[in-house]
Amino acid sequence: MSPASWPLSLVWVPVAVFALAIVIGIVVRWIRAPKGARSRLRHALGPLMSAGEKYQELHTGQRGLQDSIIEAVQEQESQGSERGSGNGTGDGAGDGTGDGADHQSNDATATDRSR
Repeated sequence: MSPASWPLSLVWVPVAVFALAIVIGIVVRWIRAPKGARSRLRHALGPLMSAGEKYQELHTGQRGLQDSIIEAVQEQESQGSERGSGNGTGDGAGDGTGDGADHQSNDATATDRSR
């Protein structure tokens, strides 16, 4: 090895070792993955794709796909619970016969049951 290429090898050897470790990790995850082509591919490349998504989030400042999906599911769940509650009038005012009055009677029955 010539003296001029010595500093270059200080950079490329660790990069090559790191790349080799990533490839070995992907192969091991592929072998240990459950049967099925899509399942194996998703299982083997999942950490690499997750790292790429996180890099994109940090680089662009936008939410990633997983965060967007979680937020959408939470919105749907909260909208579903809002639709299911209320007194049936739709104005939100309530006349004492709706949801709140039922809770008080349910609380009394719950304490009666515990006795």
